[in-house]
Amino acid sequence: MNPTLGQKLLRWAVLVLGYAFLYLPIVLLIVYSFNSSRLTTVWAGFSTKWYGELLRDRQILTAARSASASRSGPRPRRP
Repeated sequence: MNPTLGQKLLRWAVLVLGYAFLYLPIVLLIVYSFNSSRLTTVWAGFSTKWYGELLRDRQILTAARSASASRSGPRPRRP
């Protein structure tokens, strides 16, 4: 049984809405990460200031290094 044109359009609409529901928040997070304002609701212009702050934060860098080391698993023993 072949689906009708209306059924095909409905399937595509559901698919597009599903992907938008999943990926739109990620895209918005990336876009707003370049906002120069401290408030997320106010766009104050494009800036990479917060990424510089992130790279200067020792606790964040230590946590990232620790997470990276634990992700790779235990080191093999040398004979």
